[in-house]
Amino acid sequence: MDFSHTTLKVFADYVSSALAQHGFSLIVPQLAERRAPGMRQGVLFATEEMAGRDWVSVRTYSVFCHELDDGPTPDKLMTYDTVAGVCSGSMMSDESGFLSTLEMTMGIFLPDILRYGSVDAIVKDVESYPGSASRHLGSNPVAARFNLAHCMETIGRQSEAKTLYVEAAEQLQESDDALALIYAHMARRRAATLACVGTIQASSAKSDDATNAPRDQLALAETDEPYRPFYVGLLRYLESVRQNPTASYPSLLFRAMDEVYEAEARPGFWKSVSSNAVMNVVKQYAPNFEREMTASSPDELTEYVEDLELGLYMRSFDELCAERLLALPPDVRPETREDIYDWLMADFDHRGEEDESEYLERDGFKGADGAIRAMEILSGTIAPT
Repeated sequence: MDFSHTTLKVFADYVSSALAQHGFSLIVPQLAERRAPGMRQGVLFATEEMAGRDWVSVRTYSVFCHELDDGPTPDKLMTYDTVAGVCSGSMMSDESGFLSTLEMTMGIFLPDILRYGSVDAIVKDVESYPGSASRHLGSNPVAARFNLAHCMETIGRQSEAKTLYVEAAEQLQESDDALALIYAHMARRRAATLACVGTIQASSAKSDDATNAPRDQLALAETDEPYRPFYVGLLRYLESVRQNPTASYPSLLFRAMDEVYEAEARPGFWKSVSSNAVMNVVKQYAPNFEREMTASSPDELTEYVEDLELGLYMRSFDELCAERLLALPPDVRPETREDIYDWLMADFDHRGEEDESEYLERDGFKGADGAIRAMEILSGTIAPT
């Protein structure tokens, strides 16, 4: 499939109007990129064939510029998996929906591209939150240590870089994997180069004061105190995964809350969970959270909290539906998703709960699915009628 002049112009215009201000420029008509010492980041589009149809795929990536850089290039656009970096995501559409897909893709991924647009920012995040390493260095263990060594070398921490290169070479040299052997060879070369240069620096000591702060001294409002075990459990979860909560959407928080909730489940639980208390947990875990969120956009933090509150409302709504269904005698309780949906709609209408009725109607049968999942969790916490 050859792209139309219109599609190529849409991409060029978008780069000029929305991305150039962030340092992106066209490399070829289908690829825009920006560079920083030791790394490059880009957005591209290309054609893919699926189920006998042609689709336009928009893709973003961050790649480290070292000898084994295998990221997208003008001659090799479709790179699904990079070892020397990360393909952060992609979306697809037919050619007529290209602009909206492009805007949606960048709306999702651009904030993180900007936030982690330097190797210094990546090193800082990996050291503060080791659980985030695969997000920045790639999930392939063959290259991850080498990529981190490259970052250390780029920011001038040569002694640590050399140690990591040596460790990577020793770890990979016994492998029979061709890629591992290439990385082992290159790691030995980089370590030898640093040894010859002799630019060994003393490692800067990392302060663990914030990490070792007493976590049970979590500040909560009086109304949140009855749920302290949940909020402390949420804090412990974040500490265990060691991932940076700074992101465009609070997916990490939802994963954490859903897991901790399993041990705390009871009627009315989600209705009582406070977004303010959750944010207090986040700020105790990551003291620089608010500053990092507002650094990329003044609206980022507000939108993050709005998404958090929407997610809490969704869980509270499912919980409410489950409680009402479980209050019914088992012999009259609806069972199929269609019957559950109809019963809930009738119940909301009977009670004059217009907001709840409209919310369920927008969600359709998916709303019934949420109620069913909540019933499965709550069924063991409510005495049978």
